[in-house]
Formats: sequence, structure tokens, C-alpha cells
Amino acid sequence: MQSAIRHEGVSSPNQPQCEVRHNVPTLQPIDKREAARRSGDDMKWSNKNPFMASLSERYALNGSNSTKETIHLSINLTGSGIEYKAGDALGVIPTNPPELVDELISMLGWSPKDTVTTQKGERDLRTALIEDVEVHRLNKKVMAAISSSHKPSSSRLVLVRRERRSLDSNEVTETWSVDDNGTMSSSDFSSEDQDPLSRIAGIGNDAEATEEYIWSRDYIDLVSEIGEYPGTPQDLVDTMDRLKPRLYSISSSPDAHLGEVHLTVAVVRYHHHDRDRMGLCSGWMAETVAKDTPDVPVFLSTTKSFVLPEDPSTDIIMVGPGTGIAPFRAFLEQRECDGATGRNWLIFGDWTESDHYYYREQIEGWIESGLITQMTTAFSRDQEEKIYVQHRMMEHGSEL
Repeated sequence: MQSAIRHEGVSSPNQPQCEVRHNVPTLQPIDKREAARRSGDDMKWSNKNPFMASLSERYALNGSNSTKETIHLSINLTGSGIEYKAGDALGVIPTNPPELVDELISMLGWSPKDTVTTQKGERDLRTALIEDVEVHRLNKKVMAAISSSHKPSSSRLVLVRRERRSLDSNEVTETWSVDDNGTMSSSDFSSEDQDPLSRIAGIGNDAEATEEYIWSRDYIDLVSEIGEYPGTPQDLVDTMDRLKPRLYSISSSPDAHLGEVHLTVAVVRYHHHDRDRMGLCSGWMAETVAKDTPDVPVFLSTTKSFVLPEDPSTDIIMVGPGTGIAPFRAFLEQRECDGATGRNWLIFGDWTESDHYYYREQIEGWIESGLITQMTTAFSRDQEEKIYVQHRMMEHGSEL
């Protein structure tokens, strides 16, 4: 078993040299409406009124041999008036991939210019599907809508008897017949015999089947299966969930990075139902967002409980596996800027030391300076026996 990496250092680090950035990226021209929003008259940024920030830096945190994709993002907040603290989160409002929306509209045979009304007012269909609603994941409402609108064929076949015969002797081996009420259990019939729309309507009437169906599918999967949507563009938009912001723990100190906020993001990618897919917001930030253009809608989500101790001499223990390192990087940067004298113990873990030791250079610098007084790691795949942070915590149970 590989032992934990421990570094015992001095408890009082030297006064930090916090970075103050006076040069920020030059932004592209913005329209008059956005310029007015940045003038300082409206600093109450929120989900409904986000600040249009820009991406100034993006790089991979994983090694080249990793199958994970974890990225570091630096977002420029210049002109926003946003004042965050270590422990806060940043709300990011993504957009749906235009190519996904275009494919869906084409499959439905609708026009991108069809008019619909969303929570943002009257919009053309394409804009609404890109900016206002969740397209990448089905919900229960659309399944229920299909079920309630579906009208089975008025013609009806009644099965009164069914036999199974041996191919060798032609003898009857099994027999089914109607019961005393003239009905036969639905389990005797295969759902494969139903037309696709009827099958989906049936799933929509079963809560458990609905949960299983929508868990891994989006609207393109649904339309591919049923070949149509039994309603108007407005009907479809009305059943869709509103596009929700994603909250990310901030991984920087405002005193260490003037006018910037940093995020540590795991990019979600997977293959399901014969299609490559990715997480909506993580994929958008990894692939779509261009650098140095004000097109990242953000707002601050503050915390009152997940904060550093008021007394800078208080010792702290931080447990942050994987991207869970994010808020503790912010804590350590802030402790460094504050000249805090309390001891700092960081417990970090992931797959391998070579490819998943995020912010290693910065962490090792803190170990050398004495800011981190104890460092414990757990890399689960560096040895035959899986070791996780909880194992390290049990090993240090008497100290914790």
C-alpha cells in the first residue's frame, strides 16, 4: 500500500506575495444595451439579469494519458462590480448547441422562424430552443402531454384464443384464452407490436417506465423514435423545462486575481443511444465559448456558512477530491493573501498522481513556503488496492 504524502512544515507562512493583475484582456466592442448595463447603473446581477463576462483563459488540468477532461477557466469580471469571497459559487447560464437545435427543428419539419412565447416573451422558435429551454434532457411533462393527447385507433382486435404448437408433431404445447371477464393480461402482448407513438404514450402513463425512459434521452431521441410531435411548436416549448443556470464553486481568491474569477470544471462526455453527448454547461464552456468576448452570462451565488474562520490563527482541514479541490484552492489563496497563521491541512485524491494532481505546481509551492502544513493524497489507481480519501481520513482518525 502506498503511503500518504505528508509534508510537515512551519505553522506561520511568510507574508504572501498576492498577484494583482492590472492588465486585463481587451474585449471586443459591445452593443449599446450591454454598454449601459456595464455603466454601473445596474449591479444587481442575477439569473434573470446576468452579467455578460468574458473567458480570458482555458487550459486542461489533466495529464495527456487521462481519460478524464478537467479544465481550468479564468473569467474576466471587469466592469461587473461583482465582489465575491472564497467559498462562494458562480452561476453560469449556458446555451443549447445550435447544431442540436437545428437538427431537432428539421426532424420536426417546423420553421426556425415559427413564433413561440417563453418566459422571456415572444421569440422565434430557434432562439427559444437555444436560449430559453432545456433541449438536452427529456422531462415528465412532455411524456404526459404525449399520453394525454394520444388517441388510439378506434378499431379493436379481440384475442379469444392463442395456441403454440410443436413444429415436429404439430401438437398443442401451450394455450391461452380469455378469462371470465373476456379480457387477457397485457403481459401476453409485446410492446414491440405497438406503433411507436402508442408505445411512448403507454410509457408516459407509467411513472416508473417514464423515469427510466427520460433518464438517458433528449428530444432528438424522442422524435427519432416517434417520427413526429403530436402538437404545435408552442405545445412543445410549453412542456420543456426552463434553461437552468449551473453553479460552480469558485476556485480563486479575489485578492489574488483582481477582476477575475476561476472555475475548475469536469467536462462531461459520454456515448448513449448511438450518439456522442456532453454535459450542457461543461461542454459549452469547453468547446463553444470564445476567448475575450463578452458572451458568458454569470451571476454570484453567495454563501454564509461555507467560509473561512474569522480568526486567521484557526487551523483548518480541507478534504477535496477531484474537482472538489476548487473551493480549497480559493481558501488557500485567501489565507496566503491574509497572512493567516493557522495551520492548513489539505487532503486531496483522484485517479493517478501523474495525470490527476490538479494545481500540483501551486500546491507544491505552498508546501515549500509552509502555507500547507500537512498534505495527504489518495490516488486510487496508482496501486492494485483502491485507496480513496476516506481511507486516508481513517488512517489519520486520531488527528481528525
